[in-house]
This record gives sequence, C-alpha cells and structure tokens, in this order.
Amino acid sequence: ERNIADHARALHSNSLLISARPDAASDDLTLQALAADCHPIVPSAGVYPELLPEPLHELCMHDGTAESLAARMIDAWYLDRPRGLEFLRDEILSPFDAIGACKLIDERLDNLAGVAIKRPGRGRLVGVA
Repeated sequence: ERNIADHARALHSNSLLISARPDAASDDLTLQALAADCHPIVPSAGVYPELLPEPLHELCMHDGTAESLAARMIDAWYLDRPRGLEFLRDEILSPFDAIGACKLIDERLDNLAGVAIKRPGRGRLVGVA
C-alpha cells in the first residue's frame, strides 16, 4: 500500500532517489522524484535508459553491482550537479504533464471530429465529402 502524502514529504525532504529495480517497465516514483528536484540513481536497464536523456546516463545509472551503485551515490553527494539539469528534467517530465496531455487529446479529438460538421439550423452532424 502506498501513502502518497508520505512519499511526497520524503521526496521534498531528500535530494536523492535510489532505485534497484532493474526490470521496471515504468516507475512513477522516479518521475515524482524528478519533479521534486531529486537526483535519481537508477539501474541501466528496464525503463530507465528511455526515461532519462543520454546526458544523464553516466551520472544517474548504475549497472546493478554494489560498486556501481556506491559510485553513483558518492558522485551525487560530492560532484556538482550538471548545468542545465532543470531543462533535462523538464524534457523528461513534459510527456507526463496532465494539462499538456489533455490539450493534445483535445487537439486529436478536434482533428478527428473535423470530418463531421454541424449543419446550421438542423442541429445534426453530417459527414464532409
């Protein structure tokens, strides 16, 4: 069971998110952590190579070994965060933006509905030839 309020509180009070789920097909907690400005440390397998842009792979991904995970944690604590990370974060999160997704859905529905028009005075839809 998940307590969303506790997760949000934890993400906003920490700077790292560490995942050891190598076969994850999706990971909403990592997306939430990115939105909360946490530095992700994730496996180099599963959804993560697709989720994180290439410039973040070396800094954020581990190969599943204890040594690799520890190295990424030490890097996150001691190295400066790369410049422009906020732009990469925005790029990562933009496909999951609810408002943006709703606008895209509306546009697609408008395009689909464009094959039908409402005849003035009749109140019914007819196909456009």
